[in-house]
Amino acid sequence: MIKYKQCASCGMELRLQSFYIDRNSKDGRTSRCVECVLDHQWEYYHRPEVIERQREYQRQYAIRNRKKRDKYMREYNRRPEVLAKRKKYMREYRKAKREELENGA
Repeated sequence: MIKYKQCASCGMELRLQSFYIDRNSKDGRTSRCVECVLDHQWEYYHRPEVIERQREYQRQYAIRNRKKRDKYMREYNRRPEVLAKRKKYMREYRKAKREELENGA
């Protein structure tokens, strides 16, 4: 059985575990190593046109699903752990603001 394979992108000879599984290929692995695939994905998803396309999709999703999102947020904000976290945050925030006003004024 083949234990090593050459990456089609970087040309390095790597162990098979360094490649994603691909049941359509002869050896059952992708032609590019995991690191090259991740680099390519990072470069793609950080292109300005892709970022803008994702933002626009998210805006449209928010418009289409406003009721669903509002219902979820109402339910989420009623959870005891969320209420406790918010209460703790507000207590610390007020304390810090009080100290800031006392020291600054």
